[in-house]
Amino acid sequence: MSSAGVNEGFQPMEKELFGTFGDRSAFERLRSPDAFDRLLEGPELTLGVSSSDLDIPGRSSVYESDRGICALWGEVYPESIDGVKPARWVAREYAERGPQVLNRLNGSFLVVVDSVGREGM
Repeated sequence: MSSAGVNEGFQPMEKELFGTFGDRSAFERLRSPDAFDRLLEGPELTLGVSSSDLDIPGRSSVYESDRGICALWGEVYPESIDGVKPARWVAREYAERGPQVLNRLNGSFLVVVDSVGREGM
Protein backbone atom coordinates (compact mmCIF):
# COMPACT_ATOMS: atom_id res chain seq x y z
CA MET A 1 0.00 0.00 0.00
CA SER A 2 1.11 3.52 -0.68
CA SER A 3 1.19 6.20 1.97
CA ALA A 4 -2.24 7.38 0.76
CA GLY A 5 -3.74 4.00 1.73
CA VAL A 6 -4.34 2.89 -1.86
CA ASN A 7 -3.24 -0.55 -2.93
CA GLU A 8 -1.00 0.16 -5.93
CA GLY A 9 -1.64 -3.30 -7.40
CA PHE A 10 -5.42 -2.89 -7.25
CA GLN A 11 -7.21 -3.35 -10.58
CA PRO A 12 -10.83 -2.18 -10.62
CA MET A 13 -13.36 -4.61 -12.08
CA GLU A 14 -14.34 -3.69 -15.59
CA LYS A 15 -18.12 -3.99 -15.46
CA GLU A 16 -20.62 -2.15 -17.56
CA LEU A 17 -24.20 -2.51 -18.66
CA PHE A 18 -25.27 -0.13 -21.43
CA GLY A 19 -28.38 -0.26 -23.56
CA THR A 20 -30.45 1.63 -26.07
CA PHE A 21 -34.00 1.45 -27.27
CA GLY A 22 -33.70 0.38 -30.87
CA ASP A 23 -31.54 -1.80 -33.05
CA ARG A 24 -27.78 -2.22 -33.33
CA SER A 25 -27.38 0.94 -35.41
CA ALA A 26 -29.02 2.99 -32.63
CA PHE A 27 -26.57 1.43 -30.17
CA GLU A 28 -23.59 2.09 -32.47
CA ARG A 29 -24.46 5.80 -32.70
CA LEU A 30 -23.61 6.03 -29.00
CA ARG A 31 -21.10 3.25 -28.29
CA SER A 32 -18.89 0.73 -30.04
CA PRO A 33 -19.95 -2.90 -29.63
CA ASP A 34 -16.22 -3.74 -29.41
CA ALA A 35 -16.16 -2.15 -25.93
CA PHE A 36 -18.32 -4.99 -24.54
CA ASP A 37 -17.91 -8.70 -23.86
CA ARG A 38 -21.38 -9.42 -25.22
CA LEU A 39 -23.85 -7.52 -27.37
CA LEU A 40 -27.48 -8.64 -27.12
CA GLU A 41 -30.03 -7.62 -29.73
CA GLY A 42 -33.68 -7.94 -28.78
CA PRO A 43 -36.90 -6.91 -30.51
CA GLU A 44 -36.86 -3.41 -28.96
CA LEU A 45 -33.54 -3.10 -27.08
CA THR A 46 -29.84 -3.51 -27.77
CA LEU A 47 -27.66 -4.15 -24.75
CA GLY A 48 -23.90 -4.22 -24.23
CA VAL A 49 -22.53 -6.19 -21.27
CA SER A 50 -19.00 -6.27 -19.87
CA SER A 51 -18.30 -8.29 -16.76
CA SER A 52 -15.62 -10.66 -15.58
CA ASP A 53 -18.44 -12.39 -13.66
CA LEU A 54 -20.42 -13.45 -16.74
CA ASP A 55 -21.77 -16.98 -16.37
CA ILE A 56 -20.25 -17.58 -12.93
CA PRO A 57 -22.99 -19.20 -10.81
CA GLY A 58 -24.80 -16.58 -8.73
CA ARG A 59 -23.38 -13.73 -10.81
CA SER A 60 -24.23 -11.91 -14.02
CA SER A 61 -25.78 -14.01 -16.77
CA VAL A 62 -26.99 -13.21 -20.30
CA TYR A 63 -29.15 -15.00 -22.83
CA GLU A 64 -30.13 -14.25 -26.41
CA SER A 65 -32.45 -16.09 -28.79
CA ASP A 66 -34.65 -15.26 -31.76
CA ARG A 67 -37.46 -14.67 -29.19
CA GLY A 68 -35.62 -12.03 -27.15
CA ILE A 69 -32.85 -11.20 -24.71
CA CYS A 70 -32.26 -11.28 -20.98
CA ALA A 71 -29.44 -9.91 -18.83
CA LEU A 72 -29.16 -10.53 -15.10
CA TRP A 73 -26.65 -8.09 -13.65
CA GLY A 74 -25.20 -8.52 -10.16
CA GLU A 75 -25.77 -11.26 -7.61
CA VAL A 76 -28.88 -13.21 -8.53
CA TYR A 77 -30.19 -16.46 -7.13
CA PRO A 78 -33.30 -17.85 -8.83
CA GLU A 79 -35.41 -20.61 -7.36
CA SER A 80 -34.57 -24.10 -8.57
CA ILE A 81 -33.92 -23.87 -12.30
CA ASP A 82 -32.85 -27.44 -13.09
CA GLY A 83 -29.39 -26.65 -14.48
CA VAL A 84 -30.54 -24.00 -16.98
CA LYS A 85 -28.55 -20.76 -17.18
CA PRO A 86 -30.35 -18.20 -14.98
CA ALA A 87 -30.82 -15.62 -17.78
CA ARG A 88 -32.28 -18.28 -20.07
CA TRP A 89 -34.64 -19.39 -17.30
CA VAL A 90 -35.80 -15.80 -16.65
CA ALA A 91 -36.31 -15.18 -20.40
CA ARG A 92 -38.43 -18.31 -20.73
CA GLU A 93 -40.46 -17.63 -17.57
CA TYR A 94 -40.97 -13.97 -18.51
CA ALA A 95 -42.27 -14.95 -21.95
CA GLU A 96 -44.78 -17.33 -20.31
CA ARG A 97 -45.73 -15.54 -17.08
CA GLY A 98 -44.63 -11.92 -17.37
CA PRO A 99 -43.12 -9.81 -14.58
CA GLN A 100 -44.20 -12.26 -11.86
CA VAL A 101 -40.95 -14.10 -12.61
CA LEU A 102 -39.18 -11.46 -10.50
CA ASN A 103 -40.87 -12.87 -7.40
CA ARG A 104 -38.80 -16.03 -7.88
CA LEU A 105 -35.41 -14.26 -7.76
CA ASN A 106 -33.28 -13.37 -4.75
CA GLY A 107 -30.18 -11.22 -4.48
CA SER A 108 -29.01 -7.77 -5.42
CA PHE A 109 -29.46 -7.45 -9.16
CA LEU A 110 -30.78 -5.62 -12.19
CA VAL A 111 -32.83 -7.45 -14.84
CA VAL A 112 -33.26 -6.44 -18.47
CA VAL A 113 -35.70 -8.53 -20.50
CA ASP A 114 -36.92 -7.85 -24.03
CA SER A 115 -39.20 -10.55 -25.38
CA VAL A 116 -41.29 -10.94 -28.53
CA GLY A 117 -44.94 -10.49 -27.58
CA ARG A 118 -44.25 -8.75 -24.25
CA GLU A 119 -43.18 -5.28 -23.28
CA GLY A 120 -39.56 -5.08 -22.16
CA MET A 121 -38.63 -4.45 -18.57
